[in-house]
Amino acid sequence: MKMKKRSARVFVVVLAVMVVVSAASGAAVAAGPAGAFELPELSGSARYQLHYGFLAGGLDRDLLELRLSVDGELSDWLGYHADFGLAAWSLPEGGVKALIGEVYADAALGPVDLRAGNLIVSWGVADGINPMNVVNPERGASAGSGASAAASALSALDAGGIARGPVPAVEATYYAGDGVSAVTGVLVLDYAPAPLPAELGQAAPAVGGTSDGLLDDIEFALRAETMLGSYNLYASYFRGRQDLPAAWMEGDELHLAYRRMHHVGLAAAGSIGDAAAWVEAGAAIPDAIPELEPGMEGITPMSSNGVHLQVVAGVEYTFDVGRGLFTSVQGVYDSTSSLFSPYSQDSQAGAGLYGIAALRYSLADDHLLQLVAVADVMNKAVLLMPTYTFTVMPAVELSLSAVGGWAAGLAGGDGGGIPTDGPAAAFAQAAGVTAGIKASF
Repeated sequence: MKMKKRSARVFVVVLAVMVVVSAASGAAVAAGPAGAFELPELSGSARYQLHYGFLAGGLDRDLLELRLSVDGELSDWLGYHADFGLAAWSLPEGGVKALIGEVYADAALGPVDLRAGNLIVSWGVADGINPMNVVNPERGASAGSGASAAASALSALDAGGIARGPVPAVEATYYAGDGVSAVTGVLVLDYAPAPLPAELGQAAPAVGGTSDGLLDDIEFALRAETMLGSYNLYASYFRGRQDLPAAWMEGDELHLAYRRMHHVGLAAAGSIGDAAAWVEAGAAIPDAIPELEPGMEGITPMSSNGVHLQVVAGVEYTFDVGRGLFTSVQGVYDSTSSLFSPYSQDSQAGAGLYGIAALRYSLADDHLLQLVAVADVMNKAVLLMPTYTFTVMPAVELSLSAVGGWAAGLAGGDGGGIPTDGPAAAFAQAAGVTAGIKASF
């Protein structure tokens, strides 16, 4: 019932935007030459991916995805965008899913920009992992979606917000007269939880109480930005529910509860010589749940009432090697070691420290090599993700990528064999090779 209610609200918001755009389109057409109406721009893509899993020892998932985007302007101050799609898969079990991406109307009203619809709010400045991106839920990988549960180990790599789903919202930005300062406010009209990790979705009882009505669903966020010398500075605040529910074991029974949080973010980005540099931090302060307090008899917490702090610092530089070797290096601090595994029954897990490096090099005009390496320092795990892309023609590309690495607890580790939980398990499940083809227009 909750999901039906949410789907209905999303549909209403999207429909409202489409009605406004349609009405404005009619007005623009009726206005004649003085209000000349331009046809919308269409773009899209079709891609197919097939994955071979090392752990499965065979083909374990595939994905066909069709995307269509519509962009247009109804006047000098009013525009619109819509992104729709369809996903289908045959492995491990067949399925089809409609995709609703961003659908919104834009209005430029002097020093104020307005945007309303189904939005993705991307405020982070770091490369891939953004502690400030908390307005939208992670897309994740739930059971039956055609994606491997191991994708959750990679969902933290949120470049440009692509790993997050849109939410019905209204966004307003006021630009100050100095030309470098601005304040943005976002009102989220409906709470959207992230998909439960596959293991929780299979083992947990039904989760209820995610909403007590419209007012309980409303969330809001603020961001202020300015410049100090050559550096961009940002500060943000969010009040709303966490993407995933808090979890604890009581005996053999798993309990889940969604809760609200305060989230504060700070970021700075600029250049040092020819290199770009950034630092981004976010602190989540959740509403306390009595069962998660220390010393509760018979309860094993998998979440915490404590503050969750994430800090990312990085630099990128293109070395003058051949056609240019792009390099990005980042360090990540996570106070709860939850970057890849949001839940843990180890109360002594401590903080996590991670390193991320990305290399990109063009062998020729149509050949691109990329390598992403992720290291979990405290858990002694390394994940390598090389990708080769060949552009057959301007709108068609072939790709071959792999995920592999090493983690303590795999063969030769304590107990041997394949781990079933924690970062080592996520890394092991992610291992495999993916071949793909993508055509765009």
